[in-house]
Amino acid sequence: MVTNLSLDLFKDPFFIGWDRHIKDLEKLMGASTNYPPYNLKQIGEDSYAVEIALAGFSKEDITVKQEKNVLTITGESKSDTSSTYIHRGIGGRNFTRTFSLAEYVEVHSAIMLQGMLIVNLIKRVPEEAKPKVFSITDGDELAAISGAEQDEMLEQAEKEGLLKRKKKK
Repeated sequence: MVTNLSLDLFKDPFFIGWDRHIKDLEKLMGASTNYPPYNLKQIGEDSYAVEIALAGFSKEDITVKQEKNVLTITGESKSDTSSTYIHRGIGGRNFTRTFSLAEYVEVHSAIMLQGMLIVNLIKRVPEEAKPKVFSITDGDELAAISGAEQDEMLEQAEKEGLLKRKKKK
């Protein structure tokens, strides 16, 4: 009977290499804030948009940076010292907003339009990472193939590590 259950992800053999992801999540959770407000939109099957409300910011005040799987959007507002405000309700404070991106997602473009920053994202999966479907050959079809073609197919499978033939004595 198990009386004590502990989950130590750094020692569990099923979670090898996840320590970096956990640290990234902890860092992102600690930096969480509600400013500026944003929307996440799915445009198509492999395209997305991050819309951020940035009233009072110009495109020169904004930096959009992708480093590996983290999108960082930074805004540094220039203080308007020439005006005296009775009430200042439009947020213009400096901010850093980070988003964790899935594998193969990259920034396609960033557009500033009517106080909204729109960052378009695209998921580009390389051909070698896409799933492959293989046709299954019937044993009768293999018998119909000439001996030389069979040997060539078997050699190719052996080179790719799919088959190990027994050596003839």
